[in-house]
Amino acid sequence: MRTARSCLLMVVFIIFPFWSVINAQSSLEKDSRQNIRNYGNSIAPVISRAVMTDQWNNIGPKGMVTNAMVVDPSNSSKIFAGSIAGLFVTTNGGTSWSIVNSTFYNKNIYSLEMHPTDHNIILASVWDNSLGSAYIYRSSDNGSTWQSVQTMYDLNNGKIVFAKSNPSVVYVEGYYLYKSTDAGATWTEITTLYDINIFDVYKGDSNKLYLQLYGRDFYKSDDGGSTFTWISSLSNRFAEITVSPSSSTTVYAGSNERSSTGGYGFFSSTDGGVSWSSVKTGFGQISKISFITFHPDYNNIVYAGGSGSSLMKSTDSGVNWTDIMTSVSDNYVYGVQFDTQRNIYAFTGANIYKSSDQSTWQAITSTQSNQDVFKIEINPGNLKIFYAATLGGIYKTTDGGANWVEKNTGITDTDIWALAISPIDYNTLFAGTFGGLVYRTTDGGANWVEKSTGLTGLAGSDIWELWCHPLMPELYLRLKTETEYSVPPITAIPGQNTQ
Repeated sequence: MRTARSCLLMVVFIIFPFWSVINAQSSLEKDSRQNIRNYGNSIAPVISRAVMTDQWNNIGPKGMVTNAMVVDPSNSSKIFAGSIAGLFVTTNGGTSWSIVNSTFYNKNIYSLEMHPTDHNIILASVWDNSLGSAYIYRSSDNGSTWQSVQTMYDLNNGKIVFAKSNPSVVYVEGYYLYKSTDAGATWTEITTLYDINIFDVYKGDSNKLYLQLYGRDFYKSDDGGSTFTWISSLSNRFAEITVSPSSSTTVYAGSNERSSTGGYGFFSSTDGGVSWSSVKTGFGQISKISFITFHPDYNNIVYAGGSGSSLMKSTDSGVNWTDIMTSVSDNYVYGVQFDTQRNIYAFTGANIYKSSDQSTWQAITSTQSNQDVFKIEINPGNLKIFYAATLGGIYKTTDGGANWVEKNTGITDTDIWALAISPIDYNTLFAGTFGGLVYRTTDGGANWVEKSTGLTGLAGSDIWELWCHPLMPELYLRLKTETEYSVPPITAIPGQNTQ
């Protein structure tokens, strides 16, 4: 977790009554990549309440964020889902889910991978929320039992890659690059480079790999990480890189951050990372690409996804793209998996979906339905009315939480992290998104209008928190920045009720 390098700056000082709220929320540091991965069990994926007793009752919305998933190729009804609250498993194709065991209590599962041929071996990169430490866990009995096999220095994304040409060779990102030559039983810490952001291994040679440092420099290795060669310095910090299975010099990358030259989206290089081109055809205005996956049988078919882009598919090696999940409202896809029948599974912030034709989709996590909640606001004039900011947008209850209604009319970026209710007009609320947008409603959430003028292009403009001035018609916000050598600009939106 990037606690040392992330710059968390409250852009304005608020008067004393807000200070306890600021301190409480500031302690919940969020990861810049997928935004929710540093949440552990300290933020339960439900809204709960206690009324003058020690008993807490779930009043919804409820659910879990799935960071990682593996489908057992030997039994497609068995699926493991790694979340911010531990490891879950289904053995009936998603009809019911259970926590794997107490090993993963209060642990955030960053990544899961199953051995390509020995399906008893599963690896997980894990952040322990209680200890503040990173680990590699390994199962050798198809997930029944797990052992911690390596302590890591830190985690940026925890990506795990089994080398396709020799699956005994495995790499894991944990600030340094970690390598195993015995399918994850033992590990060596490669300290040639450090502060690894993202990496990938060429399918045809377990010794050929590319990586980007957190500082954006791009490197390659032809000897399994013993030595690295600097390739280029990039303007984007990528969320994913994937080496084409057809060519060791063709590399694809996805970005989920703005930059002065690159922006969000999908990028490709045909010269091993020396030069990059941006691919926009088929992608929307806000497309934060955080995963790229090739079809297991066809090297020209590529899948990509993230925030604001749903699940994109290319059949011409990444030149043109089509959204194949338009029927699904979830707009943040974390990744996909295939079973042996080539059914495709997509995991989002709210559900896991299955499709046999890559057109129609079925949610297979109905028992874990709805969204993870990042913020609630209670109407001071009616304590039975409150609002929830979630990965799926805004939810509202008018009966104290017994029933919830989605309130997203006018909202296009539904990754809502911040929410504030006006102390002047309780029907006026503001919502801030991970995509850097601000929305306003003046009718209690029935309709929302984007109010982001002046925010476009700001570095690190993921909106973490919003505050309404208690006396003046002013709205303040705090941004998330990953800028390492400069302080982010002070940002405010004066005049809540102005254009």
